[in-house]
This record gives sequence, C-alpha cells and structure tokens, in this order.
Amino acid sequence: MAQIARGVMTFLGLGPGGRIGRHAAVRRQLFLVVAGDAIVSGADGTEHPLKPGHAALWEPGESHETRSLSGMMAVITEGDVRAFLVEQPPAG
Repeated sequence: MAQIARGVMTFLGLGPGGRIGRHAAVRRQLFLVVAGDAIVSGADGTEHPLKPGHAALWEPGESHETRSLSGMMAVITEGDVRAFLVEQPPAG
C-alpha cells in the first residue's frame, strides 16, 4: 500500500540581491535550490552556499534566513519530508 506524505510544497524565486529575512520554521522544511545560487544560515548564523541540487533542512522552530547574490529558484517542502531525505555521503 502506498503512503501519502502530508505537507506543503512552494516554488520560490529571488532576484539578484534578494533576501528572506530570519524567521522560524513552522514545520520541518526542506529547501532545495533548482537554479542560481543561495546562501542560507540556520540557528547558529553560519552561512552555507547552496548551488542547484543542494538542499538545507530546518526543524520546526529553527531560525533561518536565505539570500541570493545572483538570483535563484528553489522548491520548499514543509511537513512530512521523509521521502526526500537521503544519507549524506561520508567525507573524503
């Protein structure tokens, strides 16, 4: 029997220099860059550059922020994101 994921999917575009200010995730949130570049930071404020195919995961209540120098498009899923998660390959 197939399982149904519960959540919301949003498509987001930011122009060059665009920013989504710091806010708390309402639900578990997977942010996947599909075009352009993004710079994201989580609760600790450390910035991480993301390129197409890279993603960030925020937990409910986690403070985060997104910006883009050149513009970007992203898909954001909120809620049950288990179907999208994969293990990170070992470093090295």
